[in-house]
Amino acid sequence: MIISDLSKSEKESSLEKEEEVSLVEQFVFYLPLAATGFLMLLTHTLYNAGLMRLPEPEYYAAAFAVAKGLNNMFMGPINMIKQTVIALVDNKENYYIVRKFIVIMSIIASIAYLIFATTSLAPWTFKNLMEVDDDLVATSVTILKVVMLSSITITFRDFFQAIAIKFKKTYLVPLATALRIIYVLLIIIYVDQITFVSAAIIAGGMHLGATIIEALVMFLGTKLSLKNIPKQLEKLEAETGSYDAKVINTRYILAFFLPLAITSVLKMTAQPIINVGLARSIRPEIALATYLVAWGLGMNVLSPLNMFHQVPLRFLNKDNSKNYKSVKKFAIITGVLLTVIMIVMSFTNIGYYILRHWINATEEVTILSMDVLKVMCLIPAIRVGREFYWGLFMNNHMTKYIRTAKMISLISLFLAIFVTSLMNLYNVALIGVIAMIASEATEFLYLIYTYHHEKV
Repeated sequence: MIISDLSKSEKESSLEKEEEVSLVEQFVFYLPLAATGFLMLLTHTLYNAGLMRLPEPEYYAAAFAVAKGLNNMFMGPINMIKQTVIALVDNKENYYIVRKFIVIMSIIASIAYLIFATTSLAPWTFKNLMEVDDDLVATSVTILKVVMLSSITITFRDFFQAIAIKFKKTYLVPLATALRIIYVLLIIIYVDQITFVSAAIIAGGMHLGATIIEALVMFLGTKLSLKNIPKQLEKLEAETGSYDAKVINTRYILAFFLPLAITSVLKMTAQPIINVGLARSIRPEIALATYLVAWGLGMNVLSPLNMFHQVPLRFLNKDNSKNYKSVKKFAIITGVLLTVIMIVMSFTNIGYYILRHWINATEEVTILSMDVLKVMCLIPAIRVGREFYWGLFMNNHMTKYIRTAKMISLISLFLAIFVTSLMNLYNVALIGVIAMIASEATEFLYLIYTYHHEKV
């Protein structure tokens, strides 16, 4: 008991001596994460550039948006693989157990996806639930059949990304993403010469091929640099002295994984919900294409925020909250900086030039997209705040509040789409961005209220 008290006293004394984390230290930690997020989202803007070079660009952009939105729902649970591996793989035994769990989960998800995409379920869903125009249904189904194979490639990619991060081989992650971008650029450059493949398969193949490239780079990179992963885990265990690490089981993994998977699925439903709202408009192909192009470009600016919750996760903890003001200050600076960038792009000819000449959007889609980008200037402040509180709740092991917040945000999304649909907006694509802002703002406000009033 005396030893325990001394240990606790020494720990508290050590924390008191720690200096408040500087803005520079936070920036150095956050920059690689922000860069990776930017490169990942840049690919999606390049997808749009490729789609705009196909015959009937608005048609294929709309079909791709519909198929990709539904694909994201299936990919929700798979997107949590990285966090599961990083958190639970701390010894050789757990490595094998987690790997087996992921393989089984991936097989189940892929079979479910295969049945959905290759039977009448997919066209029925597009036509009856999403109310997609009859002309778009067949093309959307074709694209979905191609991109569904990414459930396997993304599983491999995320698993080996987690292993690379675990062993501080983080340089492999942006390398894989950079090669993914090169692949998509080649498709864009030579799309006019790929006449032996249907435009729908090219559209889906851009995404599938990009994930194959990433998976191969991550697999080869980790294998070549680590040689034998289980042996490296034994060395890591010896270095950290964590010989008493708990050996987990499937039930334990499920208890950790399931809440994250549910949250991810809820998050992924936002895009299909918006697509449903836009598909009901008078000119659905223009509305869907405009929202896809504008949102994709705007998200390139906002992409660094997708990983911002890692900053409070890294620099705040239950035992020491002295960094709270410094991390909050860094969050405010980040939000202001990205807001300024969005304003410059949206209210000058820079955005128009990118949309018209780089992405190659039509004149009509470009003009409508500029309006969407102007409204998106409200998002940086909301999203950086949400990510900040996500980190706080994760630190306190209270992820149930994050899940509840996401459910509330989806209700707001439905209501916002319903209300804005009744407003007869001249630019129907604004329905999507207004609904998304309402959704994220509601989620942010709930997290603020809960954190400061529930004594988390």
